[in-house]
Amino acid sequence: MTAGLRWVGRARGCAGWIVGAGLVAGASLAAGTGRAGPAPPAQAGAAAQTGAKTSQAGALVAQTVPEPPDSAVLAALGDSSLAAREWGYAEAGRRRLAAAVPLALRRLEAGELADGREYMAAEAYAMIRMLGAVGDTAALRPLSELTKYPDFTTRVEAVRALGALTDSRAAPLLRAMARGPCRRIPYALLQALAFSLGRIGDSTDAPLFRRWAHQCPRIRNEALEGLGLTSGMDALRREVRAILGPHPPRKLAHELHLLEIGVQHERLEREGKI
Repeated sequence: MTAGLRWVGRARGCAGWIVGAGLVAGASLAAGTGRAGPAPPAQAGAAAQTGAKTSQAGALVAQTVPEPPDSAVLAALGDSSLAAREWGYAEAGRRRLAAAVPLALRRLEAGELADGREYMAAEAYAMIRMLGAVGDTAALRPLSELTKYPDFTTRVEAVRALGALTDSRAAPLLRAMARGPCRRIPYALLQALAFSLGRIGDSTDAPLFRRWAHQCPRIRNEALEGLGLTSGMDALRREVRAILGPHPPRKLAHELHLLEIGVQHERLEREGKI
């Protein structure tokens, strides 16, 4: 799946779909990432022409290959192939396909597939990510319960999914998890908490984000992002100035300037202005 969206459908009603493998290969060749080193000078011109043709062919395929219908995505979730199911989870999340939510919730509760086979932990993580991406509030309670699950990665994925769900009712739970010195919270969980509280928290979380930005440099950017999303751009800019001081390192100043731009863009997206 890391090679792109690739799925040869073997599920009912979706045989024959092959998405993305050729495009990714073409993009790799066009970018020069498909070989160990640069081409010899004598071959550079020919390689550039070949790469351009490959890129054009990939763009043409992208325009002409139709997107699989929602029914194919749902069928993939019941496929015997793990690769097909993983594609289905990712695609259902991308499309915000609410029809996939009941199946994922049943599967997570049962701990097994419809045919009784157990699934690997990685598949559970994919389902949790899908639930967050779809944004159906029916997943609020199950995701909240999973933040207490014994497996650490499951807890992290559930926390992050609650942020993606954008239901502010989960904020008190996340605040409770964020109590105490940030150095005592594992990095992955702390990062997920900062991400999610930035999406479902409010201005009352500003002291928490400021404390994290100063006391835990490892998640400074995530904390500043959360501050900007919940308390506004003025609050973010004041905190950035406080961190940079009168003589900021150029690299850090540039990094935080880009962060400000990213937060402003996300705020505009939330407001429907872009």
